[in-house]
Amino acid sequence: FRRAATSTPGAVPRCAKDEWARRLRAVAPATDRAALAPERLPWCDVCNNLKPPRTHHCSTCSVCVDKMDHHCAFLHNCVGADNLSDFVVFLFSVCAGTWFVVIYAVFELIATYSWRGGGDLGKDELSRFIRSSRFSPGVVTTMSVFRQSAATRDGGLVLIAAVSLGIALGVGILLWIYASLAKTGETNLEKSAREYRKGPDFRTYPGWTGVFAGMKRRRGLTDAAIVAELRQTGYFDNPPLADEGAVSKTNGSVARRRPANGDGVSHGDDAAAAAAGEKSD
Repeated sequence: FRRAATSTPGAVPRCAKDEWARRLRAVAPATDRAALAPERLPWCDVCNNLKPPRTHHCSTCSVCVDKMDHHCAFLHNCVGADNLSDFVVFLFSVCAGTWFVVIYAVFELIATYSWRGGGDLGKDELSRFIRSSRFSPGVVTTMSVFRQSAATRDGGLVLIAAVSLGIALGVGILLWIYASLAKTGETNLEKSAREYRKGPDFRTYPGWTGVFAGMKRRRGLTDAAIVAELRQTGYFDNPPLADEGAVSKTNGSVARRRPANGDGVSHGDDAAAAAAGEKSD
């Protein structure tokens, strides 16, 4: 929990456009350096910083996070490429710990009432407990159950086992979701964008080996990793236009325009260009 809450999630370092262009050109092959001009870099207008592929802007932290999955309110930190492994290990430890409590409580109760001749929840106590809460409505019944259960050792074991079982089931489902995401190599945000907004498909299908390979903790977003992500998403095959740095205020995605035609005018602006020509005539 401490590592997931205090470690950096993979925030993009803050630099000016010219500085980012210089840094990326220093690690890029000579054939790709022309495409890394400052005016062509994908840019986030919200935090005024570089926005590499697969990064998302977190409005709570006010930074762009590489492979951001979500902002966790319990950790008070984003979950991204650098601390995703710590977050999954935290989920696993919570799940394992709560299941241990459940199993211990169940075995202790079985041993008490089967091998030791009974505990402190006898028939008289149980019947009195049922009669006292039978006609109590809603919250009164719940508070009565908690109060009378915690008043005895065995009742406390039952209460602790019930609460731990609920936590174990909830965290176990969450752990299974993240194992499935590691199997396909995408984040929750990328999966939601692909399924509901027809976003890009970042699934790499590394198989179940990706579940364990993804647990390797990364130490910061390097310039070489940014260049590799740009190449993986086809940036150098079809570099963005000079005005492609606009960031949507609704979902934080980079607004892409289609490539220019032979006359140097974007296909999406053909109608506007024609109208401007008629007006000038």
